[in-house]
Amino acid sequence: MSRKLFLQCLGALLIVAPLVAQQPADAGDLDREQFAKSARSIARPDLLACRNLDAKIDQPRDLNPEEFGKSLTGVWLGRRTVHGISIDMDTAFYIKMNGTKGMAVLIDRDNLKTNTFAKNLGRVRKPAAPLMMSYVNCRYQFVDQYVKVTDEVPMDALGKATGVKLAATTNLKQAWEAISKAGYFKNPKFVPTAKLGDGSRTATLPTGTVTTEKRIAAGYDPGAEYYLPMVVGGYFDISLTPVTSGQARGVHMRFDAEYRGAGINTGLDELTFGFEEGDFFGQAIGDPAAALANDPVAHVGAWRTSSCGEKNGLATPGMTFERFVIAQ
Repeated sequence: MSRKLFLQCLGALLIVAPLVAQQPADAGDLDREQFAKSARSIARPDLLACRNLDAKIDQPRDLNPEEFGKSLTGVWLGRRTVHGISIDMDTAFYIKMNGTKGMAVLIDRDNLKTNTFAKNLGRVRKPAAPLMMSYVNCRYQFVDQYVKVTDEVPMDALGKATGVKLAATTNLKQAWEAISKAGYFKNPKFVPTAKLGDGSRTATLPTGTVTTEKRIAAGYDPGAEYYLPMVVGGYFDISLTPVTSGQARGVHMRFDAEYRGAGINTGLDELTFGFEEGDFFGQAIGDPAAALANDPVAHVGAWRTSSCGEKNGLATPGMTFERFVIAQ
């Protein structure tokens, strides 16, 4: 099923036509001139980055792979906007690094009005450094962000959130296998529809109106596709290796990935393999000495994926994120 919608007016079938304001002229690559340096920064973690794709690291700081890996360890809770629309997410990214090698589990539940991951974390110790991980995709105009809430990796909380009993000594690969084996991605309790792609899902709009997948595809409720329910997940083997860009020394990060549906174009519990990778370097904004406590780590070039575009029902098998920034 393609996500492309027919946005034309349906004439007499529509009782009320939407009102569309005239669009202003292009504002250029800045929102305010006095914030030009911020707007054009490689570490810009929002859609303004899409106007400044030629941004470069202008004050590089060497990045140590072991230190970078240590900063990743913990639990990150997600949030997302697509075309500026906030998506209801119940999403957690569990990462455990051991030096330059690590494992991660990502569970993403959208538009299901649940709060299992944050609720089951309970009171955990705050991270030593508050961090946010931001992915910016310009083609599909979406921003994924994960806020680090703890340096701990509490397996019991992951187990409670997914309904799978996990021992404290369970590693993330074992946890992913247990969650998958338990049928998390095909259990009616979690998966929003019995057969994805058959048009049977429903979406609840901000007004409270309930519409159907078939109505959205027919163009009656344009934009409502972002309110459809979805459950997807991934397991990642993470590797960090040194990389250079000019005089700067950074880190190449690679995820060897295993994904499971149920998304737009994936059937119940459908398995997809792929990878994600990109290069990261330190970037100080303004005075380097004053910025050490708030020094973003931004990728150079694109964070690219081999398969997660396809698993999300987008137009291309692979997907490119123009920005991937980790910062306070």
